[in-house]
Amino acid sequence: MRLDARGWQAAARACEKLLADLARVEHAASKRLAKHPDAEAASHAAVVMMLFETVRLAQPQPKPKLPARRAKATTR
Repeated sequence: MRLDARGWQAAARACEKLLADLARVEHAASKRLAKHPDAEAASHAAVVMMLFETVRLAQPQPKPKLPARRAKATTR
């Protein structure tokens, strides 16, 4: 992604909203599991989310300069 300042703010808000949504999902699941603690379908889950500024790892390399060619000597 390539973001300007407004894009960074919007991306951060989207991440915060996702975290809040996931907290609600977890809360609802915990209520259901409290009623049926032996539910076979229950499993642990992990969510990974990162928003950070990246560094370009590979910069375009300039084309190497070729050594000057010598003119061919002509023999007579």
